[in-house]
Amino acid sequence: MADAAVTRVITTEARQAWRALGSRVAQARFELAGRRRRAPLGPVQVESHLRNGYLLASGLIPKDVVEAATAAAWECTGADPDRPNTWAGLGPHPHFLDDERLLACYDDDVLAAAAQLVGDHPATYARPRQTMTVNRLPISRSTWRRLGAHLDYSLPEWHHRSLPPPFRIAAMTYLTPVRSQGGATVVWPKSHRRVAALARSDPGRFELLSDLNEALASLDLEDPIEIEADPGDVLFLDAYCVHAGSDNLGERPRLAINRKW
Repeated sequence: MADAAVTRVITTEARQAWRALGSRVAQARFELAGRRRRAPLGPVQVESHLRNGYLLASGLIPKDVVEAATAAAWECTGADPDRPNTWAGLGPHPHFLDDERLLACYDDDVLAAAAQLVGDHPATYARPRQTMTVNRLPISRSTWRRLGAHLDYSLPEWHHRSLPPPFRIAAMTYLTPVRSQGGATVVWPKSHRRVAALARSDPGRFELLSDLNEALASLDLEDPIEIEADPGDVLFLDAYCVHAGSDNLGERPRLAINRKW
């Protein structure tokens, strides 16, 4: 057991050192290119994210960019907004897409905002080469339900470690309006602090993120809330923020794309 504990510490420190080295290299290239650091978010927004583990950044993406991305989301999945019989192609299974109209959502403001919220240098946040769809189709159900609370990247077969988490921050970009019971993301405010504390309380027991995810029910969390959003809003989530999907009882699909750094 002692050897296993030592191995965990060495592995964690090695991963942190590798990340730190990559960060320094990226920062040097950033400065050499003459780029300037941006701060699209205000201090109140940054503090809100630190306190709650999530932040909805309203209107972060320009309207024309969102409209083009929405058109791409329909076209790339073979679905037609005016033909409900084609909507099954949207999901719920994710699509990994590299259409430039979708990737345009990850502009300098979005990358800088992600860096601000984590406290990192923006040079370490690169524009992705593809993005993942997270769509919610309308369903016929009399009662709305919330899906399972979870941590991202916590599937057992992925073997991701809890410390440090496999990513720094997640960004859910909404392409269509999101209203209550319309497929909203559900979050548990301040859950990130309790999850992080649980992971550190017993690194051996919670070595894998899947083990940590299974223990969520043991935590005394605040009441969950639905996140209502407009097209172009970006929901940033801490890696330890407990969240869930939910039923879409509306008449139209809810379209979104997701990226992690």
